[in-house]
Amino acid sequence: MLNIWIGRCEYSIYYPHNLFNAIYKESWFEDPLVKQMVEDVDNSKVIEPTLLRDFSGNVKSLIMLYEEPSVLINGNFLDENCARWVEEIGKQVDCCMTLTYAMPFGGGRIKSKEKFECRIANNGWTTETYNDFFKVFAEFMSETDGMFDEWIDPPEMYKKWFIPPFDL
Repeated sequence: MLNIWIGRCEYSIYYPHNLFNAIYKESWFEDPLVKQMVEDVDNSKVIEPTLLRDFSGNVKSLIMLYEEPSVLINGNFLDENCARWVEEIGKQVDCCMTLTYAMPFGGGRIKSKEKFECRIANNGWTTETYNDFFKVFAEFMSETDGMFDEWIDPPEMYKKWFIPPFDL
């Protein structure tokens, strides 16, 4: 399930595409979902994984979310065209990302009652529709006046994502 921490967190990987460059495995590029993401987001094909300079930070961040779901990534650098892939990844693996903007899940259909399950890591609530997500997001934004100037300590059940997983 996709878990979203609304706000900043000191343990999120601020530039996941840089971590990707340091730890990626060529086997990741054999996965059909990875190939689809590269083709859709970068309008490219995986020919040889070692040609990483040709992949965008968006694709590298999505691959990190999918292939290294224990890493808490900062989702604020993902463009809007990544939202559908974040949703798909959340259906396949238990992962977590931070967000300080309302990523347009479901094509940005704020009032949509279509199914969208994600867990809000700040409080453990689970959304059932896109509308639920946008309501919760707006509530957190109004509580903080849209500003996340201080780090917030995560609840105990989410600490697995808030422990730095790599020593680089």
